[in-house]
Amino acid sequence: MVNIKYIPALLAIVPAGGITAASKQLGISKALLSRIVRQAKTEAGEPIFQMKGRRLVLTTAGEIYLDAAREIMNIDRGIRARIEDSKEKGSGLFRLGVSDQKTLRLIPEVMPDFISQYPQVTLHLLEAESDQLEQMLLDGLCDAAFIAAASTHRDLNYQPIEAEQLVLLANAETQLAQRFPDGSELDITEAKDEQFICLSPGTSLRDMQDELFAKHDMAPDILLETGNIEMIMAITAQSNAVSILSDAYISERMLDRSHVKVFPISGTSYNKKLYLCYKKGMYLKKYQVDFIRMICSRLQVPPR
Repeated sequence: MVNIKYIPALLAIVPAGGITAASKQLGISKALLSRIVRQAKTEAGEPIFQMKGRRLVLTTAGEIYLDAAREIMNIDRGIRARIEDSKEKGSGLFRLGVSDQKTLRLIPEVMPDFISQYPQVTLHLLEAESDQLEQMLLDGLCDAAFIAAASTHRDLNYQPIEAEQLVLLANAETQLAQRFPDGSELDITEAKDEQFICLSPGTSLRDMQDELFAKHDMAPDILLETGNIEMIMAITAQSNAVSILSDAYISERMLDRSHVKVFPISGTSYNKKLYLCYKKGMYLKKYQVDFIRMICSRLQVPPR
């Protein structure tokens, strides 16, 4: 079998599309990566890559070979992790994937406690889309990840951490806020005559909002569109308008509620959940478990 330390290099080739691009991403020479590929070919007994158009893709033998290589790499890492934990040094590198903006904003809040407890641990944040993080977990390039969508990959664990709900954030001077007590669950049509501050098109939350409007034949007056959640909340709080957001943003970021009211929206199919994801059989070190526990504590949910 090819040297364990070269397995990540082989795994990087297909996503990069070829040896040249992968060598640049990895910071190694093209000659070295080509030599690693030739060694893998020798080990497998036939080519593990083939050209398809202008990209290198795995052959059937390559898929079998790299699946086995991943398992060997994970076993090796598990052994090393257990040995490191037994020494109780509290040092190492934690590669944590994040696809959810809420969790990303929580990390600075837990870092002081984490650094105090584990000053010798380096946290490496990997920001990517959920599907990319899932592949990185499978390839051993990421230790654990907080993702906002769950697939059903048989080799990954998906532990639900938190579910979100759509709410109307309304300035206290709007007719909507004058008519209903804070926290009342409302149908979206109750806001049909209000002016809206909206997320920019192309986001999942905006798509859900547009579906709600279309379902109820609403064509509201949109004052502003922006991709910045904080700006939406700030402008809504200071203008005669409402906005549709996830309650996750409200509870964590809207500290001053004196100028707004929040109304859960009834009858929506919004079902965004936050998951802790890691590879099945993956050994999590004590400092990794403790960091996840700190995040879950901030989210006010028990770690699993």
